[in-house]
Amino acid sequence: MSNKPFKKTPSVLEHTKSDLVEEVSAWHKFFVHEWRWLMIVLASLAGLLIFSKPLPPRDVYIAASQPGSTFELIAKKFVPYFEKEGIRLHLVNTAGSGASIDDLADRNVKINAALLVAGVAEHSAYPHLRSLGSLEHVPLWFFYRGPEFSGKGVFKHFSDKKIAVGLDKSGTQIITRKVLNISHIDLDDRPNFLRLSTKEAVQRLTDGDIDGMIVLDGPEGPNVQRLLSEQNLNIFNFVHARTYATKLPFLEMVTLPRGVLSVEENRPDQNIDMLASTLTLLVEEDLHPAIQQIFLMAATEISKDQSHLFGKPDRFPAYLDRSIDISPVAKQFYDNGPSFLYRFLPIWLANYVERIWFYVFGFFAVIIPLSRLFPSLRIKHSVWVVSEAYEEIQSIEKEAARTQSDDDLRNLIDRLDLLDAETRESWVTSDEMNRLYTMKGAINLLRMKLYKRLSHTDQV
Repeated sequence: MSNKPFKKTPSVLEHTKSDLVEEVSAWHKFFVHEWRWLMIVLASLAGLLIFSKPLPPRDVYIAASQPGSTFELIAKKFVPYFEKEGIRLHLVNTAGSGASIDDLADRNVKINAALLVAGVAEHSAYPHLRSLGSLEHVPLWFFYRGPEFSGKGVFKHFSDKKIAVGLDKSGTQIITRKVLNISHIDLDDRPNFLRLSTKEAVQRLTDGDIDGMIVLDGPEGPNVQRLLSEQNLNIFNFVHARTYATKLPFLEMVTLPRGVLSVEENRPDQNIDMLASTLTLLVEEDLHPAIQQIFLMAATEISKDQSHLFGKPDRFPAYLDRSIDISPVAKQFYDNGPSFLYRFLPIWLANYVERIWFYVFGFFAVIIPLSRLFPSLRIKHSVWVVSEAYEEIQSIEKEAARTQSDDDLRNLIDRLDLLDAETRESWVTSDEMNRLYTMKGAINLLRMKLYKRLSHTDQV
């Protein structure tokens, strides 16, 4: 006999451990017998994951217009922000804004985002694209050789000059065409208006092969920087810029301040009025929300480092061009800013939590009240075992009361023996152990009664 003393003070740790083991055992037995429910739960979770797309793609492609443009320069600035998140941003050069938006809209072309100028996309022409907003001003520059021109009759003055107006489908040519249409001038009727790439036009203008070029590009672009460094080139002062901006709402008038290029040389020697569009970032409507969030947060940081020669530093990014509907991700970003989660989590994870928190909250809002209506699974399982055994005992007792056959009585005894064996192998929680042995006592009592009836019949 063991001399181990009885513990009068229960161990909280031991009881907690026991409860945990019992709970796990109950769940294990539940899933073994009710595996169909487990499959339904797993299928639901898989469906939620597929629907919510937690992980963004590892490769993203952005149309960056022509080489040497501000568009390409800005696109390159996005690259390190994507690299930080483990995503590769691939730059794809195109003929210009018109080509970029066509490639973005074409599902057969591997382009997920595009940088282009406002005014290229017609309203509602691209229903499957969404805007993330404008990033900076993009002026319409007109660089020309010869004496400085001012006054009226500008189109007559340059009517016989060789002027580069950009490639077909370039933002430069599209916007230039719209500007000239106001003055009833058709580009297609002017053979001296040359369709040249920006790079080629810059080279030919600096070499003296052409008289001027129009280019829609930001001041930081390498092409524009090269033209601004040329001392013998003039920048056209568009005195009617405000009037044209009124007629074309995607344009606005901007001013190149006097002396901004060189205070010492007083270049330019006067304020120069110009027309300007905005550089806009478009994406596919189903582009992963985390990718859109990276673009938006990167655009905010990039905007802080821009020169903002033609605007206030805090104006961009902003939803200015309304020809393409704003992305829901961008709308939330502009309305509320990034949540505090982005300070502590990777962007993709913070974005995922931000998107599913409502569903998780709703799930627990329903599950927690329901869970309080039921006891824990381990207790419920034990109650089921004992209760079903009692139901079987009651059924055997009722059948025994109706039968007088010895064979039937023996069959009922066999059922009791089987029930006794099954309950012996059944697992119940310690809380239900008392009811279990009370039930086994009921089995023995009924079995004794049946044996007594058989014995009495044999004696008779």
